[in-house]
Amino acid sequence: MAAVVFVGIVVIVLGIMGLVNGKKKHPGEKIAARVRSCEAAQAELMGQTVFCYNVTLEIFTPSETVIQTIQDREPYEEGQYIDVYYDAQKNAITPERYIKDSNPKGGWMIIGFGVLLIGLGVSLDLMKKSEEFAEIMKVVLLYGSAILFTAIGAGLFLAKHKKLKNQLENSSKIEGTLVDYKEEYNSDNHSTYYRPIYSYFLNDLERRLEGGMASSGSKYREIGRKVTIVVNNTTKEVYCLEDAKEQKNFALIFFVVGLLMLAFAICRSLGLV
Repeated sequence: MAAVVFVGIVVIVLGIMGLVNGKKKHPGEKIAARVRSCEAAQAELMGQTVFCYNVTLEIFTPSETVIQTIQDREPYEEGQYIDVYYDAQKNAITPERYIKDSNPKGGWMIIGFGVLLIGLGVSLDLMKKSEEFAEIMKVVLLYGSAILFTAIGAGLFLAKHKKLKNQLENSSKIEGTLVDYKEEYNSDNHSTYYRPIYSYFLNDLERRLEGGMASSGSKYREIGRKVTIVVNNTTKEVYCLEDAKEQKNFALIFFVVGLLMLAFAICRSLGLV
């Protein structure tokens, strides 16, 4: 019990440290930039070839206009104005959309997990001293796990559904084709996954997009398979519609598993199993 409580206290301390030190510093001064050109390209990342875009920007600093080319995984329109963070000393440019202030939810979740560990440690100690309390805790854990899975599944599904609905608003749909895939090795389960690479045409230019899902099956290796590419006209976000729906279906699995666990808990309480 003491070991579990100690780990819980350490986790809470880590969560508090995360809240205190979590705020990110912006890498430079926020200024406006104009996209001069955007061309499809390839780059080497950790020994693998990835598709990207060479984006040439005109950066309007207070003293001069700086022209510099960066690589980005998302396409831009020529003449488009974007906000970037420009570090003149390091001559580094970071588009604003990649700068996110820290989310305090992560720190609070870590603290909550620490409190849960402490509560678990105390409960285990009480279960050893009281058989009646042990039986109550078994029921609580069974129902709690079922409700937790159901809640997580429902929350993820609704969040994905809302996100997909918002993304489809003011968007254009373009036909895309699966033209290639890359292998991703998972050392945890010693499995190889395949991430699809789609080709599509936008403004008469061929562009490439890495899929949002990877699988060990053959679906993402079917060269020539047609897909729907969605381009948001406001945010310029590009994604594969089929991949987005797969992510939503994955969240639905959590919800179904939670319902099955809840049904088992009820049947057990009624003495049916």
